[in-house]
Amino acid sequence: MRKAQNFFLLQDSNNDGKADKRIPYFTGFGFTDTHTMAHTLIRAPGNWIHFSHGALNKGEVTALQSDLKLRIDYSKIARFSTSGTKMEIVNSGLNNIWGYQLRHNGQWYGTEANDMGYSVVPMESGTSFPGIGNEKLRPYQPWLPPFHEFRVGGTGLSGLAFADDVSGSFPEEWKDVAFFSQSNYRNN
Repeated sequence: MRKAQNFFLLQDSNNDGKADKRIPYFTGFGFTDTHTMAHTLIRAPGNWIHFSHGALNKGEVTALQSDLKLRIDYSKIARFSTSGTKMEIVNSGLNNIWGYQLRHNGQWYGTEANDMGYSVVPMESGTSFPGIGNEKLRPYQPWLPPFHEFRVGGTGLSGLAFADDVSGSFPEEWKDVAFFSQSNYRNN
């Protein structure tokens, strides 16, 4: 049996550019699918750090600073406080989240690795999308319908970025354009 995946806070207490403290924050992340373990950490307002949890992974995550436990199964977006004492699930679904981003206007977006219908979508807190696990955050809520018929095709869609440049160095036609990478493999 494998050990559970852990998150650590690394600190540089003597300002030499190297971490000299390793503080365990969380333990118990699943990693059945090692290429989609907990990843894509993004600092957010309110002293939160959002992250994506992989498609096939299941785990009971424990916050070691508070003993809080949270079940995180399948594709989820979750967040934890910078103090390491709080954590909660924010979104459920998509097929396999490999890109997640907070735009300058406060809107969250996600992309799934396998382009099963949600190449790039807005991901408001509390929403659920169909995908691996097909778990809704609330049993009564509807699935979010597909936002477009456009498909990029294939698998290996990863990362997500926007040309959110308030200084204006990007060309105007790049405004509100999503960028992500894709492997050469296509399944369509």
